[in-house]
Amino acid sequence: MNTSPLYKYRCVNKLLIESIINREIYFSPLSNLNDPTDCQIKLRRSFDIAIHQTSGKQQKNLKFYKGAMEGFVSAVEDRIQSFGIWCGSLEANNSLMWESYADQHRGICLRYSFPGNIVEPNPQVLIGIHPVEYCNNPVVNWLIKNADHVPSLNFSEFPESLIVKLLTSKDECWEHQREGRVISLNFGSKKIAQARLQQICFGLKTPMSDRALMLRILKQQQYEVTVYNIVRDKNDFGLALKELTAKELAPLY
Repeated sequence: MNTSPLYKYRCVNKLLIESIINREIYFSPLSNLNDPTDCQIKLRRSFDIAIHQTSGKQQKNLKFYKGAMEGFVSAVEDRIQSFGIWCGSLEANNSLMWESYADQHRGICLRYSFPGNIVEPNPQVLIGIHPVEYCNNPVVNWLIKNADHVPSLNFSEFPESLIVKLLTSKDECWEHQREGRVISLNFGSKKIAQARLQQICFGLKTPMSDRALMLRILKQQQYEVTVYNIVRDKNDFGLALKELTAKELAPLY
């Protein structure tokens, strides 16, 4: 089965240890995301901009959509406020992510792998995993692109791609994160299969005591993970992942 990996940069602290022991990941409510504009795109405004940028049949369709979906847009904007977002990066050797989210290389990076586009086989709980698009006007562009297709007026059949676009679009200034997201229909901690956690990677400055602590907890909880270390590569500022050998790991257990 094809899998989609996401890398979670973490500080070594009580919250991290509890999440590993409890086999959970936390889906943040949209209001808690660190960018106050994230997931807060206003559909009515996007419609107005898209209408202004089109003409002919496309503009006519968009005007019709906006009027016909007035109550529908409100329902969507209200409904997604109960959704949850779990964020990860698409890469494990991102210098800025190590700096910002892993305690300046003193933390760790965990690799989680999810099957296909759906995280678990219960679509009522999790929608799926999607890469983030970094763009100034992602929803406006989506509306213009789809202006020739009549959307359903039934909320349960609202085009998933538009909801995903709302929840997986960020300003271009965040592009360095190379982010992927798992979307849940509700926020909070959720259990995941133990096999989802597949790899741990230590930073350039992760203390030996924290390395030993994390490996001991993973072993006690019977996780089967590969262990890597961030190293400097041949480029002046480059980073690479190096898998640790049994001999290198022995002093840590």
